[in-house]
Amino acid sequence: MRKRLEELTIQDDFIFGKVFENTELAKELINRILPELHIREL
Repeated sequence: MRKRLEELTIQDDFIFGKVFENTELAKELINRILPELHIREL
């Protein structure tokens, strides 16, 4: 089943993959989810 772009979330493989293609976005997401880790570099 195909979803409309507006229906996609970070839980969808496509969006998750796109976020983690960009190390700055990935680092920001990890820091927001797990702020106690203080990620500086990926």
